[in-house]
Amino acid sequence: NDYLEGGSGSDTYVFGKGFGQDTVYNYDYATGRKDIIRFTDGITADMLTFTREGNHLLIKAKDGSGQVTVQSYFQNDGSGAYRIDEIHFDNGKVLDVATVKKLVQQSTDGSDRLYAYQSGNTLNGGLGDDYLYGADGDDLLNGDAGNDSIYSGNGNDTLNGGEGNDALYGYNGNDALNGGEGNDHLNGEDGNDTLIGGAGNDYLEGGSGSDTYVFGKGFGQDTVYNYHVDKNSDTMHFKGFKAADVHFIRSGSDLVLSASEQDNVRISGFFYGENHRVDTFVFDDAAISNPDFAKYINAGNNLVQSMSVFGSNTAATGGNVDANIQSVQQPLLVTPSA
Repeated sequence: NDYLEGGSGSDTYVFGKGFGQDTVYNYDYATGRKDIIRFTDGITADMLTFTREGNHLLIKAKDGSGQVTVQSYFQNDGSGAYRIDEIHFDNGKVLDVATVKKLVQQSTDGSDRLYAYQSGNTLNGGLGDDYLYGADGDDLLNGDAGNDSIYSGNGNDTLNGGEGNDALYGYNGNDALNGGEGNDHLNGEDGNDTLIGGAGNDYLEGGSGSDTYVFGKGFGQDTVYNYHVDKNSDTMHFKGFKAADVHFIRSGSDLVLSASEQDNVRISGFFYGENHRVDTFVFDDAAISNPDFAKYINAGNNLVQSMSVFGSNTAATGGNVDANIQSVQQPLLVTPSA
């Protein structure tokens, strides 16, 4: 198990059969240098796997006889001072940096770790419980089957969990997070994000920015945690539902929006204060902005019949609502009995 450091100049690292667990540290800013890894003793590329872990390149023998770790190979997307310029094999095949970068983005039937590059990429996890990582570009990250963990980068990324119980994390940028089937955890973090839980009982957390939570028929029982300290406006969008289809229920400090026993959304801590609230509720036929639910519940009004009772801070739009707001029937607003 060896540690190899070539230093400046054009160096060649040679590995034969049974090479063990070796580490290559190839920091070299020399102009015009050409550093090479050479596999001998009949070793060919199809006898090895090429994967990425952080910025390191891992070259593993499929028979388990050895591994070469090239430290920081992918710094600056493989153009930095730590790169190996070419990998040579006994049969004459040569892998350059561009080819290696493609190899490490290929999924397998197992659990993969796939990383985007700065220019923006599409990553597909395939089968298995995968980890997908975005970078600075606008990435499309598809977890596919399995219980996947998907992390956005700094761009405006799209994260699709697919089948399984997935964890999706936005970062900087305006991201779209779609959990797909399964019980998923979505966290938008920074930016103006769109969070879609999909089928299953999901947990959605928008983070900072003006976020939109989307709920549709057959989505199950979702929980929204919308704590934020900024003054941006957040939206709950009910697709496929009219306003009269949804009942508004207070449960402790939570607001529950129920369309049926199977389909409902719980907004956790909604009645704690403004930092926990969703500002606008959008339906197929109407939109309600800044409703003062707590005011009417505290006054003992257990049943609200029309949007107009929400007061001067409420704006309702959509369809013919502007012309005749009184004609639009409001979902039930109920204080559960003790």
